[in-house]
Amino acid sequence: MSGVRLDAARLEYELVRRGWDAADLARAAGVSQGTLSSARQGRRINQRTLIRLATALSSQPVVPEVEILLQAKSA
Repeated sequence: MSGVRLDAARLEYELVRRGWDAADLARAAGVSQGTLSSARQGRRINQRTLIRLATALSSQPVVPEVEILLQAKSA
């Protein structure tokens, strides 16, 4: 089967850094919430979907205050 699997923990981390939830990312990426849900559950997604998700994430700035809190948690 072709496609890629996302690192679900990393995706969640990137959503939190931006103050987004899954619906925000799905909307910004132009994918269905079902597609994003599948990706978050470790199912394969196609390359086009991966690019859409990555592009949407990179277009939304990280919230500095959230970034500080996340760094403090990992220390």
